[in-house]
Amino acid sequence: MEVLLEHSITPDLRVARVFDACSGIPAEAHPGRASAKLAADPQHASRLLSHNAKVPINRLPGELLLEIFYVHKLSSALRIGLTHVCHHWRELALTSPLLWTAICLEDRVEFVDACLRRSAVAPLTIVSRCYIEDELALMKFIAPHIGRIRALDLRSLSTSAAEALMRQSRGSKGLVESVTLHVHPGCRSLTTPTFVLARNSTRQLRSLSLGGIAIAAPSSPLTALTRLDLTDTFLASTATIDDILDLLENCPRLETLSINERCRRFPVKSKSADRRVSISNLRHMRLAAHTALISGLLSCIILPSDTTLEIKCLISTHGVSPASIRTVLPDGLGGLGNLAAIRSLHVFVSSNIFRIRAYDMVGSAAIKKLDMDFDNDPPADMSSMLPQALVELARSFTSRGVRDLQIVGDYGLLIEGVWREVFAHLPYIQHIEIGSRGTVNKLFAALLAPSSADATDPSFCRDLRRIYIRGAQLDVDSAARMSTLVANRSLQNRRLDTLALSCYQRVRWFLHFQMMVKRSRLWVSRFQFREDWIFMVRCTNRCPISSVWSYR
Repeated sequence: MEVLLEHSITPDLRVARVFDACSGIPAEAHPGRASAKLAADPQHASRLLSHNAKVPINRLPGELLLEIFYVHKLSSALRIGLTHVCHHWRELALTSPLLWTAICLEDRVEFVDACLRRSAVAPLTIVSRCYIEDELALMKFIAPHIGRIRALDLRSLSTSAAEALMRQSRGSKGLVESVTLHVHPGCRSLTTPTFVLARNSTRQLRSLSLGGIAIAAPSSPLTALTRLDLTDTFLASTATIDDILDLLENCPRLETLSINERCRRFPVKSKSADRRVSISNLRHMRLAAHTALISGLLSCIILPSDTTLEIKCLISTHGVSPASIRTVLPDGLGGLGNLAAIRSLHVFVSSNIFRIRAYDMVGSAAIKKLDMDFDNDPPADMSSMLPQALVELARSFTSRGVRDLQIVGDYGLLIEGVWREVFAHLPYIQHIEIGSRGTVNKLFAALLAPSSADATDPSFCRDLRRIYIRGAQLDVDSAARMSTLVANRSLQNRRLDTLALSCYQRVRWFLHFQMMVKRSRLWVSRFQFREDWIFMVRCTNRCPISSVWSYR
């Protein structure tokens, strides 16, 4: 569009007709900005306009020009520029109501009035990003045209302005398709205006986003609604899980759902203990709230298999415990059908970061089904939560066919009993990758002795083929346990395909491991040392180790 304007105006006229993008008023309204030539000869502008009308690009058919204008999202300044190219463009722009339907309330009052007048009866799109406090000024623009608003996007309202807008819209018979109304965060309180979903005004509503505004249960299903975004909508002390479920029941075509609530106390009681709401078309669900709301909601909904679930749990410092993780996901995963085919689990713990990811398969083609974070307010160290949280996570996904387990954190906190319980709940594990730092003796001990009755149980981790360890703290005992593990699994026909280590230890650990391998009489098909590592070992007697052993 800018290129088209560039080739449509002669240089002299371009200087004089430059418009102010901030105010939306042409430059000729400011005499100081006009060229000296045009100021000395007022008829020069008229002659240039006549010249522009003869330029081939300005003689395009009106239908083609309008298609170009409609495809390009015109800013307020560009729309003014269209009217100053030539008489043909000006007449075409002024007689095309659809060019003036996008109204930004930050523009000058004169330009907003001109857009409302030129748009005639065409559906309007009204947008504002600035804080709106005066409800009278807001109603002055919106009230006369409330019946033809197609999209309304006001993201920083005062409480009084929001209440006035709610009252005005209740009796309207508009054809609104998208509504975004947010009360400014500094104005939000327990007493919030209520958005009423009237049947006559919401039958074409496709997108609804509310912030700091309560929502009343619709009297009839919202058959067109596909996107729902609620922020601090249930701050009232009387809000319950049933309020959310009643709303979701009336949204049969919902595809995207986002709920962000900062209320700490949220009742989880339901009218019926076994009440379930199915959201069969949901593709993406995002929850950011305290564990009471998240766990209560997840236990009452049924999700399809292709839903992506994002969870951000808000927990206070005194509430940081493994129970916070255990209570989020329902027992047996409930109706979360998207988590039924999870094959890969990733756990990341570092200081005040606790993150869980779940994928439907292993590899680059994997699709993320669960993205769960825990956020402390104020921040607190959650490293100590790793052992019990890992056990609870394994219990939630037990017998789900998990093949891949990746853990990043201080795995030195994971004792032998924790590893055994994790492997007992994930019997089909094939790939283990742990990183960051810690000792590995407890891991090898758990793999060597799965039960006190039989230390060589062939059914324990029978599918395990690959182990990757980063930042391992190794010693002579680690070498002995590793060689014993390799020997036992080879004798039981459960050989490891890959054992990869990245650490920083003395070379005598390698010599001890080699000796253990020779004693076990294993056929080591590949035992790699790169030349630079051998050189470093000889010179410093210390080396950064990153070697791979493969067994056949």
